[in-house]
Amino acid sequence: MEIIRTNEETVEIRNIDTFFIELLRQIPDETDPGDDKIARGRLFTKPHDDPEDELNEEWETYVEPELRHLFQSATETVSQDLKRFEKTKKGEAGEDAEYSLSIPVGHIERWLNTLNQARLCLAMRNRFTDEELAADFSPIINSKRDMQLLQIHIYGFLQEAFLRELDRDAETD
Repeated sequence: MEIIRTNEETVEIRNIDTFFIELLRQIPDETDPGDDKIARGRLFTKPHDDPEDELNEEWETYVEPELRHLFQSATETVSQDLKRFEKTKKGEAGEDAEYSLSIPVGHIERWLNTLNQARLCLAMRNRFTDEELAADFSPIINSKRDMQLLQIHIYGFLQEAFLRELDRDAETD
């Protein structure tokens, strides 16, 4: 998988095989904390530890709905972008086909938001420790939990690549 800037308006993810397409397609679904209170609490962290604090009530009334809207809007943009995979190489016998995905540079911040949501929800739902998240990733996948740790790392890689593109734009301004 390769991430390159094809022009001023587009970032392209190239050489994507079917495995990575499936991981990318899961991004919007992974942003939903579901009924997991810890994941929900991490996405919508209250400003004060005391649940009775008045600031928390104001947060829930004024800030949290706007955050939900922001998160939903970003996720919808990513979902729409993910509908635009293009086959770039026909899979021969014993080989996977390859695809590319063009993403408008103007959508990159929404991608960063959505990838962050997905990573937070995956980490909280699986109760990954800081040590597990910081450790070198093992290439051995024996469980769904291992697979979800791989997703966190891949989504982090995408965030890093997209941030480099935004930094590139900032340097030219």
